[in-house]
Amino acid sequence: LASFDHGFEGVMDALVRIQAEKATAFKDEDRKNIFKAIEDTVGFAAVNVAVKDQLRAWYLDTAARLAEREAEKGGDSAALCNLASALKDFGEYERALSLYQRELELEVDAFGEVHEFVSNTFNRMANVYKKQGRYEEAL
Repeated sequence: LASFDHGFEGVMDALVRIQAEKATAFKDEDRKNIFKAIEDTVGFAAVNVAVKDQLRAWYLDTAARLAEREAEKGGDSAALCNLASALKDFGEYERALSLYQRELELEVDAFGEVHEFVSNTFNRMANVYKKQGRYEEAL
């Protein structure tokens, strides 16, 4: 969860470093055979995309569970906000809105409806609606 404190850039930095063509194997002959099979079929670009997609999904799902657990323990809503921002940046708008909604509930319970944190969360939600072209809801 700590990497979400650094936002989308931290997550992307971790994912960008994935390059199947730099992988190693216990035996050099195994590495050569695996690489040949990849090159003869889907290619490294496709393998890299598949690995990144799987890791991103796992990372975001794990972070979502941790953020929700933190919120349930009475922690602040920062983890939910950071994760929602990352999801928004990945284009996963509905998941981001769901987390922003949960963040909003926690903030209203903690601070009341008229508070800076509450208005900031409404603003973040409006930005997601705007990205989706849902302008009426963004108002």
